[in-house]
Amino acid sequence: MNYKNLGVLDCRMTVRVLFVCWANACRSPMSHALATGLVLERGLDVEVDSAAGVRPAAYTSPEAVRAVATRHPDWEEVIDGRAPQSIHDVHGSPEIVVVHAPDALIHCEERFPSSNVLPLYIEDPIGRGQDHYDACCRELEEIVSSVLDDIKSGRLP
Repeated sequence: MNYKNLGVLDCRMTVRVLFVCWANACRSPMSHALATGLVLERGLDVEVDSAAGVRPAAYTSPEAVRAVATRHPDWEEVIDGRAPQSIHDVHGSPEIVVVHAPDALIHCEERFPSSNVLPLYIEDPIGRGQDHYDACCRELEEIVSSVLDDIKSGRLP
């Protein structure tokens, strides 16, 4: 029987995902842009929350913007020109918090005690050249894709 035809509401819940690194200048903004694009491509019921950092930088790294733009030119606008924010600027508690920096884990666990906090660390590319940003972006896309697969399959949150 098709319950949708009977007017029964779809009970799926939108899942909020937040990406966090230390300064919110490289890894978390790249993850945010990649997740936003992948969610749209896959038609998932996932809200990608703004990326955040423990100690936000003054701006998003131009190399991070370039890495996303090179990999997915249509997704650049998600990351370009955004101002880094603090984890304390995030409203409410996302269902999933993906942490890319080991030093940020304890802060995220304290700030989001009811969230599923996933320590999925990746080396910070800051100051290491565009090749490192590009490699980081590729690795982040694999991580983000895996998290979205787990959400879709029901393994998360």
